[in-house]
Amino acid sequence: MALHGLKFKLSPELITLAGQHAAERGITLEEYIEEFIGILYEEKAKGNVAMDSESIQSALSPDSKL
Repeated sequence: MALHGLKFKLSPELITLAGQHAAERGITLEEYIEEFIGILYEEKAKGNVAMDSESIQSALSPDSKL
């Protein structure tokens, strides 16, 4: 996955969980990912997350509070 030139890996487990959560919410995985990117930008604007690869990987972890 790439976000404005940043690249990071998503584990198969995380993709599966995201897909399941998206389906539960009645949206596609693509919509779910777009929503996540929007949340990242909102949190960046609040100063809660940086847009570097390490911060994004942390936000993608299952124990993230985003």
